[in-house]
Amino acid sequence: MQKSALIIIDLQAFIKKLSKNAVPYGWDKIIENNRALIAAFDQKNQPVYLVTVEPKILWQSAKKAFSRMILQDELDKNPRLHQLVKYGPSAFKQSDYGLADELKNNSVSKIYVSGVSMSNGVLKTDRDGADLGF
Repeated sequence: MQKSALIIIDLQAFIKKLSKNAVPYGWDKIIENNRALIAAFDQKNQPVYLVTVEPKILWQSAKKAFSRMILQDELDKNPRLHQLVKYGPSAFKQSDYGLADELKNNSVSKIYVSGVSMSNGVLKTDRDGADLGF
């Protein structure tokens, strides 16, 4: 796990509302598993990024409601966790955050990507990460 980072994609309240039956595990298990991942990475002093999607087309008041994180408590309690906003599926290519540069500057060479939709945000972030050398 050394030189690794955990990137958690799209665990936000609005997506939970849209996808009530997150199969095959359900929301409770997804949240439980991601909390366990956060704890494991945090214990090893490895970075964790909580990523929300916030489409640019939304007006300001809608953006805040849309991007409210399910794991906000973890973020509020732990200053070592990082939050970033993306505007499309990929946390690397559709964000102004500069995630790839930050990871490389911190000698991260391997990423672990988790989330709710394996066919969109998780997959595209993972593929873009691989293309960038992670």
